[in-house]
Amino acid sequence: MLSLETATDYGSIYVDCGATVDTYTFTGTDAYSCIRDFVAWCNDTFTGSWSWTWSRDTLTGGALLALHHSGGSTAEVTPDAAAQAALGFPDFWDEFNDGHDFAGVSAAVGTWCPTARIAVSKHARLLGSGDAGGSRSVRPGVPGIAGQNPTIDAIGTALDAARLTAVLALATTPRRCFLYQTHTGLWRGLALGAASRSAGDDLLYRFSLETAGEAI
Repeated sequence: MLSLETATDYGSIYVDCGATVDTYTFTGTDAYSCIRDFVAWCNDTFTGSWSWTWSRDTLTGGALLALHHSGGSTAEVTPDAAAQAALGFPDFWDEFNDGHDFAGVSAAVGTWCPTARIAVSKHARLLGSGDAGGSRSVRPGVPGIAGQNPTIDAIGTALDAARLTAVLALATTPRRCFLYQTHTGLWRGLALGAASRSAGDDLLYRFSLETAGEAI
């Protein structure tokens, strides 16, 4: 999953968890940051265990977000109109103690989930090559503060290509994004450059994204 920063208003969510009632106003600028911070707030504010997941929306190639609460007490969740539009949630959720998913009904704004999961590799600090680069004995930098230049690749359909184009058009400048690295289970915040695609096999496309460093 890729989550791109946009100028979208993510609104707020009202939560009634029995003895505790409160409203969370989103301050993040991308869908991943919003749902991550909201779940952390829920775990600090209400009873039970709160978590979230995502899945590919086969209709759009975006990400469907799902909120999960189990144990503690009944939880009622009511997103406002902005949160419904930005995060794809339904207008109301009445959940009981046995656990239930508050699943998105449409893809979250600024998200991209191609057919095959995005591959994030070489996420390490490396000094460049050259007379004073990382491949020589004399170098001007310190490896611990060297830059990062991960390799981002994905495989998808024509639908995924169209979704990526639409998502990039919504991005704020400078473009910043979060990408999930499957083999480490970590989210990587990166500056996003050019995106390219080439024809693959069986009517699929290969995507390559230019990223660099930590997004500041």
